[in-house]
Amino acid sequence: MKNVFLTLFAFSVLLSPLVGCGSDAPSSVTKDADQEAIEEYRRMVAESQAKAGAEDE
Repeated sequence: MKNVFLTLFAFSVLLSPLVGCGSDAPSSVTKDADQEAIEEYRRMVAESQAKAGAEDE
C-alpha cells in the first residue's frame, strides 16, 4: 500500500508542471467587466487603503 501511494505521489509531482494553466498568453481580468464595476472596485480599494492608513497612525 505504501508503494502504491509513493508511486502515485511521484507521478503527480512529475506531471504537475506539465498540466499548468493551459496558456502562456497574457490575459486581462477586466476584459469583460463593465466600466461601472471597475470604478466600484477602485473605490472599494481606495476606501480599504484609507482605513488601513488610519489604523497605522
